[in-house]
Amino acid sequence: MAVDKVPDPIVDSVQISATLTSHSEVSFLISICLPGLSDPVSTLINLGSTLNFLDSSLATSPPFVLEPLDHPIALCLFNGKPATTGFIHESVNISVLFSDYSTQSLSLLVTKLHPSVPIVLGLPWWQSTNPTINWLALSLTFKTGP
Repeated sequence: MAVDKVPDPIVDSVQISATLTSHSEVSFLISICLPGLSDPVSTLINLGSTLNFLDSSLATSPPFVLEPLDHPIALCLFNGKPATTGFIHESVNISVLFSDYSTQSLSLLVTKLHPSVPIVLGLPWWQSTNPTINWLALSLTFKTGP
């Protein structure tokens, strides 16, 4: 974590930033920790994904509480064709811990994913986190403090 002093005429505040580095050379993969699970979970950070997802097999284990969606969502692949997994009917809300010890609350839609990557963080994560990307180092830096 890096700490940068931000001058403020009224209150001297501290801005904290988090940095995550990929452990893959072909995609942006990170490990995150979830409450109640002893091992970190491999997570794909994907700018091409329009939503955030959790694999259905992981969603059935504690600490996840499945919440039904008001309306099912049809999952479409990047080519516009519907996925063979059918509609998405549930979501989960959970707090995650990144490798740099920063935390975020996430809402994830539950669907079938590849077993090697049970979590995909898509455009909603990018928009809420608004990271700075270092493409050479495959690292992301984002604000975690006030």
